[in-house]
Amino acid sequence: MVRKLLRKIKKIVRINWIKSAYINFRVLPIEKAIKFPIIVTGKVRIKSLNGKIIINGNVRFGLVNIGKDVDNMPISILPAQLMIKGVLILNGDVILNQSANLVVWPNAIMELGNDVMICSGVTLKAVNKVTVGNHVMISSGCFIMDSSIHCIYNTEDMSVASPNGEIHIGNNVWLNMYTDVIKWGQVPDGCITARYTFINKPLDTSDENCFLAGQPARVIKRNLTQLHNLSSERVVTKFYKEHNEFERYKLNAKEVDSENLCKIL
Repeated sequence: MVRKLLRKIKKIVRINWIKSAYINFRVLPIEKAIKFPIIVTGKVRIKSLNGKIIINGNVRFGLVNIGKDVDNMPISILPAQLMIKGVLILNGDVILNQSANLVVWPNAIMELGNDVMICSGVTLKAVNKVTVGNHVMISSGCFIMDSSIHCIYNTEDMSVASPNGEIHIGNNVWLNMYTDVIKWGQVPDGCITARYTFINKPLDTSDENCFLAGQPARVIKRNLTQLHNLSSERVVTKFYKEHNEFERYKLNAKEVDSENLCKIL
């Protein structure tokens, strides 16, 4: 009880109330803005808020945390950058780490699910449409953009391909460090990527719960997914401290229920 109270006090003290008020009252209706669903707890550079932010579901204090340092990487000393010129749709808790860049161009749509963690040095940019599901961790240094920006033409028939596409990242996905997802990239539910994975096309829905690696990405191993439950993860970690590494911990159904890590952290 005391520990929870101290955490709440610490969280309130760290809030940049001026920038938090500016963002909320700039982009949200007053009946939502007064609840301060968006809080700033670290350095942030606001490049534009000329677009629109839509919050679906229950609107509560601290739903979105901008500037929280969750991964303690060296790049985290830099400010987060926020440029909203299109439409940003939020369906639940989101953490935007310090030094991460969230960009929505004019006429573009970005939709983020519940419990989305955007770590340090991430670039998440929508020029057309980017969709991210629930319980998604985007690790440090990942690059996600749905456009090549510049046009490329065929020198034989002079045809020009559209520079824009769409990106869809499913539920319960863990993008490891320096994963790139470009236009038309789709990541099925439950997948984990290796470092430096490159995704430039839709992966089949039969590839759910797979470990992906390569440039371009391919399935390395099936029937694997992240344990998205911090309490269970601590139990497993303790088990392997006390037991031989060749022993296998068996989870029960309750232990694999997804927790909202954005709330816990």
